[in-house]
Amino acid sequence: MNLYRAAELLGVPERRITDLSLPVNPLGPSRKVKAELRRHLKHLGREPDPLCRRMRRHIARAIQVEEESVVCGRRVDLLHAILRSVGGSGIVIPLPADPLYERVAATAVTERGRGSMVFHVCREADGYRISVDALAERMDEAGVVILPNPHNVTGTVMPREKLAWLIAAAEDRGCRLVVDEQFIEFVPSESLASMVQNHPSLIVLRSLGPFHALTGLGADFGIMEKGLARTVGARLVAANTLAQRAAVTVLRDRAFRRETAELMKKEKAFLEGELGKLGMEFIPSDVNFYLLRAADADALCKYLLARYILVDVCRGVRGIEGRYVRIAVRSHRENALFIRALRGFRGEVAGERDMVS
Repeated sequence: MNLYRAAELLGVPERRITDLSLPVNPLGPSRKVKAELRRHLKHLGREPDPLCRRMRRHIARAIQVEEESVVCGRRVDLLHAILRSVGGSGIVIPLPADPLYERVAATAVTERGRGSMVFHVCREADGYRISVDALAERMDEAGVVILPNPHNVTGTVMPREKLAWLIAAAEDRGCRLVVDEQFIEFVPSESLASMVQNHPSLIVLRSLGPFHALTGLGADFGIMEKGLARTVGARLVAANTLAQRAAVTVLRDRAFRRETAELMKKEKAFLEGELGKLGMEFIPSDVNFYLLRAADADALCKYLLARYILVDVCRGVRGIEGRYVRIAVRSHRENALFIRALRGFRGEVAGERDMVS
């Protein structure tokens, strides 16, 4: 359930709901971004630059890659264009993962008229960490492997030595490794983007949406070898004018990055401490959300929604549906409101159990 459906069900404006379902920076867009967008509202009558020249130039400079390796567009469109453009019969998807992967892969397979999806199921006992050995074995069955890093369900980062081993394994097998770094802005030192120029089998997807609160603009991009970048770029609709201007601005906004890092450190410590006191199991996260184990996930979500708090029940995420909820790290007021409601829910559940016994 998204914010708009929740508001419809409750019969209230979206602003009345505390939304912990979408992992987006609680600070919102920076002052610099808002000022830049206001300055360019008068230019909305113009078509956006189809080649995103300024955006690509600043991205290349910021992450130290060649401009010709950068392709700009919405994340879903980038992934679809990549899967349509590369060879190989199968597409490997680890589970659990963003349901978007499966939807886009299914469409690409249908349009190509060949191939299949190959699933690599991760074990709950291992914290849903992806086994590089098992994933490498799957490469023999496919031409593309999609790897979220940081993991977009658990929030964990795969160690760099394991990623380097996977890149080498992909090169040995003639397989493309698509690393989706949707949340990498929260741990920028872990990005593999600068490795693309020396590893043509590696493709990196990046998004400015979660960290810079620009999800509604689709300010996303991909880094890949130049030939593939030309092919993928030809399949894409250009990023819109405001997305291009916002991207250029955020890449230079170091003060906002520092402010966000300080907020995340403080609020993550608060949430982890309070969740520990309540005895809630969660997977330690490197980014701005947590995956909480909840055997009564549906009941918890209903309880919270009745109090105008929205969390992600992981509906459609294969392997964890109905047993986990995902919460975003928000402002202190919002986080405290969630903890208070969670404490109330746990108290009600404990009371019901006492009555039964």
